[in-house]
Amino acid sequence: QARHLRAFINAYNPAPARNRRLLSSWRKLWTYLGEVEELTLHRGPFEMKRVKLRKLQPKYLTTAEVSKLIAAVEGRSPEQARRDKALISFLYGTGCRISEVLGLTIDNIEFEEDGQPYRIRVLGKGEKERTLHLSPTAQRALGDWLKLRHLLGDGRSAYVFCHLGGKKKGQPL
Repeated sequence: QARHLRAFINAYNPAPARNRRLLSSWRKLWTYLGEVEELTLHRGPFEMKRVKLRKLQPKYLTTAEVSKLIAAVEGRSPEQARRDKALISFLYGTGCRISEVLGLTIDNIEFEEDGQPYRIRVLGKGEKERTLHLSPTAQRALGDWLKLRHLLGDGRSAYVFCHLGGKKKGQPL
């Protein structure tokens, strides 16, 4: 009965998330016992209300923390370090997911007349395509990286952020 379950919850006093998991597990068990084992049960956990969880604001990095993060980037070569710094700056400047950025191809970048990138199309969660206007930080990071990439002679890869050498040269990170 629900009062026994409530008494257990009151004695145990779990955190809100744990409380919800317990209630969910009990509901699954009650459903199984009723449908599969064909037992006649009281409504039990279905009479209990779920505890509401607090919705917390996401934590974000300050500008100083992002600067420290970018400054801390190292690579096996100066070119790799510059690529990785551009990648982190671009992530910061766009708010994209890492999978969206690593899947970004040259075809998905729109350039202004002066050759500066200003908009991208990314494929996000659920295969949803979205268009993003680049912030000045993202424009600078992407533009500088594309120029360096071209100077390195790696203009053949369709992927913006790709391996610079070795067997995987040109493949996405």
